[in-house]
Amino acid sequence: MATFARLDMRLVASKEATGGTFEIVEDTRELGTGPIPHLHRTFQEGFYVTAGRFTFARGDDEIDCPVDSFVLIEPGTRHWYRAEEDRSRVLILAIPGNLADFLNEMGKLLADGMTQRDAMASLSDRFDSQPI
Repeated sequence: MATFARLDMRLVASKEATGGTFEIVEDTRELGTGPIPHLHRTFQEGFYVTAGRFTFARGDDEIDCPVDSFVLIEPGTRHWYRAEEDRSRVLILAIPGNLADFLNEMGKLLADGMTQRDAMASLSDRFDSQPI
């Protein structure tokens, strides 16, 4: 299973294994951590909480998500999420599959000391992840 440099994530189902249709990534987070507000114009993301608790923002709504919660993010929707407990875990479904390539590059930039915002902005031309 692939991991992504400094990110505590692992690739569960690759785009190669699914014919590019989707990818599944497992993301484990410490209390108070998560991605900055961003959006994707061309792909959907689904999030299924498997451990702990998260707050998800979808547009202007904030959603409390304990274990077994599912949140769907449509293309063009501003979103972020934050772990509300240590070692909270979520499965991320990306449709179509291209999230792992972005996370690999993002992890390298974060390991080199770049901020989330700067790293995401530098990759936004190649990957559909725009910081808000």
